[in-house]
Amino acid sequence: MGRPSLRTPERVQAIIDRVRLGATLQAACKTENVSDRTMREWRQGDEELEANIFNARLAGIWPKLEEAEDALRNAKDRDAAIIADKIANHTRWLAEKLLAAFQPVQKSEVEHTGPMVIGWQPRLDVVEQSPLTIDYASPGSSSGAVELGSDG
Repeated sequence: MGRPSLRTPERVQAIIDRVRLGATLQAACKTENVSDRTMREWRQGDEELEANIFNARLAGIWPKLEEAEDALRNAKDRDAAIIADKIANHTRWLAEKLLAAFQPVQKSEVEHTGPMVIGWQPRLDVVEQSPLTIDYASPGSSSGAVELGSDG
């Protein structure tokens, strides 16, 4: 007979409870002496466990967000504020991935019918100036003057 399984309902529930309180899955497993590999194997064969862990991660993001905001408010110096800001940004990113409420609103498509006119309206405050003439003749050739600003 082999060694007894680490997987007990109590141990699995303890891991899920820790994740629900904001711990990472890795940290929760470590406190229960379960390796990452073992947890991966448990999750691969058990859709209910996978769903429970996912739901615990959803619930656990709120304590993480509150903790990150508290750290930002209570930062004592510049370095602590920078670290807290980085953690808060990462936590917001994680929340964006997990929670629909944090996901950015998707841009909607607009259907346009008819002609599309792109242009500039003339400015009324600009005074009409005489055209600018540039002589681009090179040495040894005839002059080729170009007039800029004319309508022709």
